[in-house]
Amino acid sequence: VGKSYRGQVAYNAEEDMHHPTLTVRQTLDFAIRCKMPSTRMLKDRSGYKVEFLDTLLDMYGLAGCADTIVGNAFLRGVSGGERKRVSIAEQVASGASVDVWDGSTRGLDSSSALDYVRSLRITTDVLRKSTVVSIYQASENIYELFDKVMVVDEGRQLYFGPASGAVAYFESLGIQKPPRQTTADFLTGVTQLGERRIVPGFEKSAPRSAEDFERMWIESIHRSIVMQQVSAFEKQVQEDARGHEIREFVDQTKMGAESNRLRRRSPYTSTIPYQFIQLFRRETAIMWGSRYTLAFRTAYQLIFAAIVGALFNQLPETTDGAFLRSGVLFFALLFSSLVAQAEMVAAVS
Repeated sequence: VGKSYRGQVAYNAEEDMHHPTLTVRQTLDFAIRCKMPSTRMLKDRSGYKVEFLDTLLDMYGLAGCADTIVGNAFLRGVSGGERKRVSIAEQVASGASVDVWDGSTRGLDSSSALDYVRSLRITTDVLRKSTVVSIYQASENIYELFDKVMVVDEGRQLYFGPASGAVAYFESLGIQKPPRQTTADFLTGVTQLGERRIVPGFEKSAPRSAEDFERMWIESIHRSIVMQQVSAFEKQVQEDARGHEIREFVDQTKMGAESNRLRRRSPYTSTIPYQFIQLFRRETAIMWGSRYTLAFRTAYQLIFAAIVGALFNQLPETTDGAFLRSGVLFFALLFSSLVAQAEMVAAVS
C-alpha cells in the first residue's frame, strides 16, 4: 500500500487546508482533474469532469456557494460548515478507498457536527468505502451513526467492535454507565479512576490501568470474534481473487503508456507533465484571486524604485560613482530578497 497504492488512503487533518482565494468550484475541479481516470476507461473525460463536479456540488449542498471563495480566518468566504463539506467533497473526488478524518468537527456547533458526520455516513454507504473518524465530544446521535468503535489508551487497544456492544463489554468488566451520560463520554472515561462508577462486587477485579484493560481485551471472546472475522475476510479475498481485480482496476485508472512499467508502480494517477499543467493552472487561478494584493505589491515596488532612483540620480560617470552604483545594486537585490522571504510561509504551507 505504501509504495503503489498510497492514493487509495486519504487523510484529512483537523484544520481545513484550502487555498482561500480559490472558489469552491475551482477547488473541486482541481481535485477531480488530478484523479481523473485515463482514456482507457473514459472516452469523454471532460464530460465526466463536469458531471462529477455537478454531482458533488448537489450532493453536499454546495451549489449555492459554488462560485464563492473558500476563504480562511483572514479572508471572508464560505461558512465553517460549508468549508467542512468542501473537504468531504474534495476527499470524495480523490477516489480513495479508505478515508481518515482526524478531529474534523473542531469549531463546529452540535448541529453542524451532526450534519457533517451524516455526510460522512452517506458517503460511506453510497460509495462503499471505509471511513475512520476521530471526533471530539460526540453526541449520542453522532455515536449511533458509526458501525464500529475503537477505544485506545496509552497506545493500547481496549476495545474494538460493534458500537452498540461497547457499553455491554465494559459493564461486563465491572464499569457501570451512568443513566444520563452519553456513550462516547462513558467510553472516554472508563480509564479515569476518579470519574468512573464500579459495579458493586467488582471493586477488586475491575481493571485499573491500560495494561489491565488490554490484557482483558486480548483474553475476551469479543476479540476472538473480531480476529475470526478478519481471517475470514482475508481468506475470501484470496479465494475469489478480488485483490488481483482491484490491482488491475487501479492500474487501468492511471495515465501513461500501457508498456510503461513505471506507471504500474507509481502511486499517482496522473503523469508528471499532466500534474505540472494542472498545478500551473491552479497557481494562475490563485494569483488571479489575489490580484488586488498583487497589484498593490507591484505599485509599491514601482513607487519604492522611483524613490530610490531619485536619491541616486545623475551619478558621476567617473570612478567616483562606481562605489555608489554598486551600493544601489546591492540595496535593490537585498530589498527584493527580504520582500520575497515574506512569501516563504505561504509557499510552504
